Amino acid sequence: MTDITITQTLKQDDLAKASLYNLVIGRSPVLLIIYGALALSAIITFVNPFNAYRERDNTSYDIFVYVIAIIAIPLLLWRSIKKASKKAFEKNARFYNNVSYTFTPNSYKSEGEDFSTSYKWEDLYKIKETKKWFFIHISKNQAVILDKSQIDLLQQTEMKNIFNSVQSKIKVSLIK
Repeated sequence: MTDITITQTLKQDDLAKASLYNLVIGRSPVLLIIYGALALSAIITFVNPFNAYRERDNTSYDIFVYVIAIIAIPLLLWRSIKKASKKAFEKNARFYNNVSYTFTPNSYKSEGEDFSTSYKWEDLYKIKETKKWFFIHISKNQAVILDKSQIDLLQQTEMKNIFNSVQSKIKVSLIK
């Protein structure tokens, strides 16, 4: 296996989309349980299948509250992630512009304008591949985002080979 070096620049919108995807997919069981509980509560409130409670009819206020909650939660989540991404991008644009990533069988290295970080594979948390991105999790809550559209197919294949070779050291989840 040879060393692979790629250089990429992430835009603020790409960062927001990848962050949202990573949050929703990475935390999907928790979000699904919360959202499912809200939807189940709304159904029980309005259908009232056993006529077990409620001495009054559903009011438009009740309907309005549930509709707002069901619509507002995803919108607020998207807005907060977009705002956090914008803040991170403005504060540390050097971490997203013209960054070189080097992958070797023993380590992963990122270099930018005035920084350089290197990790042995066993020091990383996990690697996850999606249709559009590679997420290299440095810790449980922090990931480096690699945009696959900026990596040619040969390099992607070589990267996957390296990721597969380190699978015994960390958790690796790649698209087959």
